Amino acid sequence: MYHLGILIVLWVITRLLIIERLPYRLDETITLWQLYIIYFIILGSLLEIKVLLDKLLHRNTNTILYKMTMKYITKYYTQPLLAFQRELLKSSLIISILDICKKPLLSIFKYDKLSITITLYIFLYARIFIVLSLSIDVFYLHHIFVFYKMLYLLIIPLAVNSLLSLLHEHSIKTLNILESKDVSITHNNLYYEIVAINPNICSKIKNNILENCKTNFEMLSMISNIHEIKNWYYFILLQSILSIIFCSLWTYAILNIIYICES
Repeated sequence: MYHLGILIVLWVITRLLIIERLPYRLDETITLWQLYIIYFIILGSLLEIKVLLDKLLHRNTNTILYKMTMKYITKYYTQPLLAFQRELLKSSLIISILDICKKPLLSIFKYDKLSITITLYIFLYARIFIVLSLSIDVFYLHHIFVFYKMLYLLIIPLAVNSLLSLLHEHSIKTLNILESKDVSITHNNLYYEIVAINPNICSKIKNNILENCKTNFEMLSMISNIHEIKNWYYFILLQSILSIIFCSLWTYAILNIIYICES
């Protein structure tokens, strides 16, 4: 399964960083393949808009279409990436990098207001610039050029999301190891709380074990807070607005191509 995860990661890196996309005009010169890609983008955007609006309006998402979509996304995207992530955590180099990243990230996300600002900036700024660049391409340049240049910005939220996911998995793994050292830990959602330490063995527990336990608990709390912000009403609202504009721009581009071809 993790081999598929490797392929997905390589494909994303190749599409965003390596392959040079040539600009194409939004007129009768457009190819059938390019049209299919635009239709696929519109379809994906509509599905995303539906899911986001369901979250905003607290509607039931247990529809057949939603279940089928999530089933295939989980099977062919989420599970392979998680398997690849677990393989990465077997590397001592990756573990060392994560240990180095923990404390700086905890200090950055220490304050709630700053956490909200940084999270909104990291996970929404790329989409804002991409929507703006597509607007320039569709209404002013009449060909896809600036949009391609802005796609590189997606690397930053993807990298941050991957780092947080790895830190989450690593923190759970470390806490499980610490639990076997007579440190009693309970799990509630993503929060870990040290509820009891055997008083008879306190003197035998090294300071670094307790420090690791505290750091991993704080890390999981921080990651949980970020996920809460990403499920925050205004965050979802902004995502919905950006997705609607993005979908509308591509729809306008298609309608304009059809009008030019019929003229």
